[in-house]
Amino acid sequence: MKLLLKYIFILFICACSSNTENEKVYQEIDLLSQLDIHLSKPVSGDWLYEHKEKGQTFEQFEATFKPSFDSIKNTIIVQPLGNFTKEQLLNIDTLVEYLGIFYQSNVILAPGIADTVIPHYKRRFQGPTEQKLDAGFILNNEMGNKKYPNTAFTLFITSNDIYPEGGNFLFGLASSSLKRGVVSMYRFVDSEDTANYNLALEYLCKVSTHEGSHILGIKHCINAHCLINGANDLFEMNQSPCNLCSVCLKKLQLCTHFNLKKYANEMLLFSQKHHFKRSITYWERVNKLIHKL
Repeated sequence: MKLLLKYIFILFICACSSNTENEKVYQEIDLLSQLDIHLSKPVSGDWLYEHKEKGQTFEQFEATFKPSFDSIKNTIIVQPLGNFTKEQLLNIDTLVEYLGIFYQSNVILAPGIADTVIPHYKRRFQGPTEQKLDAGFILNNEMGNKKYPNTAFTLFITSNDIYPEGGNFLFGLASSSLKRGVVSMYRFVDSEDTANYNLALEYLCKVSTHEGSHILGIKHCINAHCLINGANDLFEMNQSPCNLCSVCLKKLQLCTHFNLKKYANEMLLFSQKHHFKRSITYWERVNKLIHKL
């Protein structure tokens, strides 16, 4: 009986310590709210004008939270699908590095698979060579390399345009229940143009982490300019930053348990290395804010 009571007491102390540590991290992230830029009233053509979304508070996210990462499932798989230019392949290689920093996780680039796995009735033909692929089919069918069974989630990358059932096109699509996402590079700028190479990379990183965050259960943000804002087109997507707002960053921290100082420093270094100008400014301000914590 004494041994049982001792065990219960230890569990209680550990739980209290964990809760205290979580609260400390959340307080640190709350400091970043002063950097949030609130959204203006949506106008015709904006995502929020056409989609009356309710948003998601941190408390709502926490109440339904189901861990995607644990001691076993701690790897993200990037699965190329179809053909790519040399420049696109280089961007995918860099994306693997970025995802590892953003999610503070191990990331594996799986061998590519041919898009012939997509049947003809799940394609829309736009000409002799260009074809749109059904995004829902990609998410709902077992394809890809099956030697990675214990993964947090899988992200398919394609150079083809993709579409939703009954819709025109998508930048990306994700399923939290299936732990799968798909991102299309088709509508990004031409990465063969050296001047646009970094912009194409930035779009790829932005859409991939947007969809990856949806896989983790993070819904579209309606509070501030945020990575997880909805977007109807590239112009609107450009209004959103590569970073999460303070509220959504707390959600990500609950998922990945990152150390804020380490995370902010690594995000800044990556942004500087790849000339993400807007991100450099943001992460410099974050690092300055948390430097004395």
